[in-house]
Amino acid sequence: MFTKTKTQEIHFTKDYGMFKLLKGNRDKNQNNYRKLKKSIMQKYIKESPILVNEHMEIIDGQHRYWVLKDLGYEISYVIGEGLTKKDAQLLNIAGSNWSLYDFLKSYTDDGIKEYTKVTGFFKTYNFKIIETLALLSSKDHATGSVADNFRNGDFVIVNLELAEKNAKDILSFKELYKGVRRRSFVFAMLTCFKTEGFDVETFRSKLSYQSEKLKEYARTQDCLLAIQSIYNYNTARSKKLRLVNDL
Repeated sequence: MFTKTKTQEIHFTKDYGMFKLLKGNRDKNQNNYRKLKKSIMQKYIKESPILVNEHMEIIDGQHRYWVLKDLGYEISYVIGEGLTKKDAQLLNIAGSNWSLYDFLKSYTDDGIKEYTKVTGFFKTYNFKIIETLALLSSKDHATGSVADNFRNGDFVIVNLELAEKNAKDILSFKELYKGVRRRSFVFAMLTCFKTEGFDVETFRSKLSYQSEKLKEYARTQDCLLAIQSIYNYNTARSKKLRLVNDL
């Protein structure tokens, strides 16, 4: 075991039961687990420790712990007194080890009201996390500051009622277009909703007999071009909708 005078030292053990999983830390990612297991089996570096607090709760290195335990290898660890789940969150913000899904789970487990609402919206409409954040932040994308604020625990839902309406409107096209949850389509539709003159029912009517024109695009810009072409079909030039600057 250890004493408090040796908290900065690297300790070694095969007593796997002495470690505790921190509530709200990320769940096991099978892809990460497999990659790490393959790497450790090729070369195991004992001096690469996991970080725990004085209660033996794992702050950083949870996947490493799982792999070493399953392989029956000795675990190296360093003790950092006073460390909490917040420190785990901060470490992973800096190291980009957590996905946005991990942060969502962690902050929801903390009982942060805004993230609890995000989780509810996420489960109800089943969009991916980036698309979910775009809808809830009333933007047509969710990169940069939106994602950073989300990781930092500072995310704020701008208009939940509008987000729900937009989500339902997007999903209402699923019988006409199978890619309704694709990022390019979601972001394109969020742009449409903010464009003066765009009408959901008009687009639905136009798409109903031109659905072959709407493909599964990698880029939002390409999806917008297709939507614009479909929407403006048989429309007087003076009344054409401008979604991209190509008219």
